[in-house]
Amino acid sequence: MPVIRNTLTALTLLVGVSIWNPVLGLTLGIALAVIVALTLVSNKLEKKSHDMKSGSEQELAGRIVEYASCQSALRSAGRSTEYEPLLSAVRECERRNRVSQWVAMAGLAIGGMSAQLTVVAVIMVTVQLSLSGSLDPVATVVFIGIALRFMRNLQDTVNFLVSTESSRVPLRDVHEILNAELLPVPSSSAELTNPGEVSVQNATFSYVPGTPVVHDVSFTAPPRTMTAIVGPSGSGKTTLFKLIARFWDVDSGTVRVGGTDVREQTTEQLMGQLSMVFQDVYLYDDTLIENIRVGREGATDDEVLQAAQLAGCSEIAERLPQSWETRVGEGGGRLSGGERQRVSIARALLKNAPILLFDEATSALDPENEAGVQRSIRELRKHATVLVIAHKLDTVRDADQIIVLDEHGGISQVGTHDELVSAEGLYHRFWQARVDAAGWSLV
Repeated sequence: MPVIRNTLTALTLLVGVSIWNPVLGLTLGIALAVIVALTLVSNKLEKKSHDMKSGSEQELAGRIVEYASCQSALRSAGRSTEYEPLLSAVRECERRNRVSQWVAMAGLAIGGMSAQLTVVAVIMVTVQLSLSGSLDPVATVVFIGIALRFMRNLQDTVNFLVSTESSRVPLRDVHEILNAELLPVPSSSAELTNPGEVSVQNATFSYVPGTPVVHDVSFTAPPRTMTAIVGPSGSGKTTLFKLIARFWDVDSGTVRVGGTDVREQTTEQLMGQLSMVFQDVYLYDDTLIENIRVGREGATDDEVLQAAQLAGCSEIAERLPQSWETRVGEGGGRLSGGERQRVSIARALLKNAPILLFDEATSALDPENEAGVQRSIRELRKHATVLVIAHKLDTVRDADQIIVLDEHGGISQVGTHDELVSAEGLYHRFWQARVDAAGWSLV
């Protein structure tokens, strides 16, 4: 490779000159050190330039997506042409780009001129040595030729390293994601002492240290029962489900699935016990039937269609031009939010795991399909443990136990629907608000 050849040539010249004339060798050595130092400064300035504009560009990209996705709200407010958060992001991005360009230009100037200035300095030192009589004219000419060759090879090496570093800077954020520290996973599966059970004991978790989202939560969901979790927005319901699935580890306490601490189970063992339906549903740009088949690899068409029927996906297929073979678009863009959630429910039903986690599972369904899903949940309760989050309290009336979380992420009440309705507390207020809303009418 040219870079290896150039580097070896430069080092050979440096060693040879040092043996021939230690003073001239020291001169080349100092020149080498100066070029390396200036190159490091140049690279540091280029990284600083990238960091200055990277954050503002990410903010701008997010604001553009936000502006596009909330057009209906902006138009209804008469603000479709002006959106101050987007305009502010554009101005900030322009400002940072201008500053970062000056920083980058300074780095390029330092890196580009380092070799030329060093060559001039070496020649001046050599001429001075010649004039003082320390170096004869022939040796002066020979050394200047060697110095020029040394600098050319060194500059080629430096240019290669600079271009390599420049190409790495934009990929640094990607590397940080790929090299992010993973949760520790055991090398072998643990024995499940109580299959189908979910137990949370004194669990506390916070995204920001000192601000718990889930605080000292304890409950047990026995096998083949239904446990409902309700509470106001921000009470940690979804976070609790993600702790059960070990998307994160608790700060303190224990989460057990199948009677065994989730931290002692391999990812495959834990995920094999869980089917999940979360609020945010992502579909692949594939056919409707293949998106449902994601729930269980190798499932037959009959099994997929049976799960789809239970989740109310048949009417989706009926309206699509190629029925089950219609591609749903990236992220499921050709389907509505409720339809995407039905596909997610079908995946969970197809997987048929011993534990099902339903987060807002019926929030986007019409009454007819919601009733169908409730029927399928009641059927699944016969051979699976079901944990469900829902703001619609009708959804959880038949639950074996209801866990009520307060706004601080702690447990406020535990009991059945009848027990909680008859007692004063948060659940009673939720239920009364639901009754009042159902009885409200225009006069």
